[in-house]
Amino acid sequence: MKLDHSNSDVGDLRRTFTGTLRLFLALAFVVAGLAKLFYLPLMMVMFATLGDQSWIPRAVAALEFLGAFFLVVPHTIWLGIAILAIVATGAVSAQLFFFEGSLVMPATLLGLTVLLALERWHRSRRISRAHLLQ
Repeated sequence: MKLDHSNSDVGDLRRTFTGTLRLFLALAFVVAGLAKLFYLPLMMVMFATLGDQSWIPRAVAALEFLGAFFLVVPHTIWLGIAILAIVATGAVSAQLFFFEGSLVMPATLLGLTVLLALERWHRSRRISRAHLLQ
């Protein structure tokens, strides 16, 4: 029995994976932003270590919402990836240097954001090559 894996099947699978990853990341960053806006105790304890600067959680939440929005709008995906990669890098750095928390969540979000960026870059190269061959 021979399995036939046509290019369209692989392309469909790749698009499904990318779309699911984009939606998952957008949802994860929206939830993280809501946790900051609703002053969940864990978030407020973490941000309190930075001093009395209540604007920081609001600013980070706004960036998370903005990045998530751009991530789901087709023509602004790269902008969303850039914003969320910066936010996730900041979260990883903050966990390493300021907070005494786990790195699992921010590092996972950063890794998935980088994975999405790599997939989009690979996709843009495939499209460029296809246009050159025409």
